[in-house]
Amino acid sequence: MSEEISNKTSKNTHVIQWFLIICNFGILIFLGYQTLILQSQLTLSQRAWVTVKNITLSELKEGKPITSKFNFFNSGNSPASKVSIYSFMKTRNTPVPEPMEPIPDEVRESVSIIGSQSEFYGTLISKEILTTEAIQEISSGKVNIYVWGVVDYEDIFGSSHRTKFCFKNFDGGTIFSACPNNNEITY
Repeated sequence: MSEEISNKTSKNTHVIQWFLIICNFGILIFLGYQTLILQSQLTLSQRAWVTVKNITLSELKEGKPITSKFNFFNSGNSPASKVSIYSFMKTRNTPVPEPMEPIPDEVRESVSIIGSQSEFYGTLISKEILTTEAIQEISSGKVNIYVWGVVDYEDIFGSSHRTKFCFKNFDGGTIFSACPNNNEITY
């Protein structure tokens, strides 16, 4: 009888041990998953986020190119490094297609870094020389001025990111608003 009890106790002990091993394995998987989620959240909260903050149009003058000033803002909690800005400005009577037109390499403007919560200012000059007719078409809103491009950069974790942007002047004025397409950020 005591041998029978001993065998049952031994079997029960093995079942309990296996049950605990399986439970601990499940807990380890759960903790590993939670660690990945926390690392992802930390990366997203600490990385650089570069976006277009503002674009303003300079005065339109006959015989001169279109000039605009822009500033990019890093709203992230760490610097953006290896920043390369490719931007282009052109008058168009149709929106910039999606995907946006390729931007020539000669319009690349390199910046080494944009600090956390910092801005980068630049000037963009079009290749188009304005005529009286072109100024009238822009002022009347028949033709819009489009500014589009990409910003490539790395975060402190060594991951590459890209911000695509597209803006057009609003109703022939100097204020730019976002295009309905070609505005996105990679995560």
